[in-house]
Amino acid sequence: MVIGGSLFFGINYALKMYKRRENLKSLERILIYLESEIRYSHSIISEAFLNAAKKSDEPFKTWLFYLGKRLNDTAFDDIKKDNDFKFLNSVSDSYRQVENNFFDIWKDSLIFLSFSTCLLDEDLEELANIGQTLGYLDIEAHKMGLRLEIDNFHKKIIDYNSDLKEKMKVSVISGAVIGILVVIVLV
Repeated sequence: MVIGGSLFFGINYALKMYKRRENLKSLERILIYLESEIRYSHSIISEAFLNAAKKSDEPFKTWLFYLGKRLNDTAFDDIKKDNDFKFLNSVSDSYRQVENNFFDIWKDSLIFLSFSTCLLDEDLEELANIGQTLGYLDIEAHKMGLRLEIDNFHKKIIDYNSDLKEKMKVSVISGAVIGILVVIVLV
């Protein structure tokens, strides 16, 4: 039982590392969607978020939908009533009233991602910095800023992916070894 529990813990930790990589890849795709919406469709930022939400999977779909609706001055209560976005209902207690500037809305929206993804605090901080950059720039600067962030995310994913398999193996093996050591100590 002890060995199984510690092995489960190791496997669970390895799965979280894998899910973090997948979340980072999703964010990279979203940034590419946003860049293409702004660059080629000439969408305003709120429309770009709503269009990217249509192409994204959960929980990013809800996050992008929330951003698009908030930027279009849609009341949060209207969003909460939509049954397709049940996650918003589950975190509505975490919602805080924010001013209507872009960065406040962006930073507030990261609460959703912190609850529903395996992103680390450093990832969320990087996303907060992206929001700060996007909120104060013109269209051309949005395009250039998004391209820079896409390149940064791509590099981050490559760096993280380079030794992910080894880290996952170490996590599983560590869980098993710790379980065996606990059993030996208890016997």
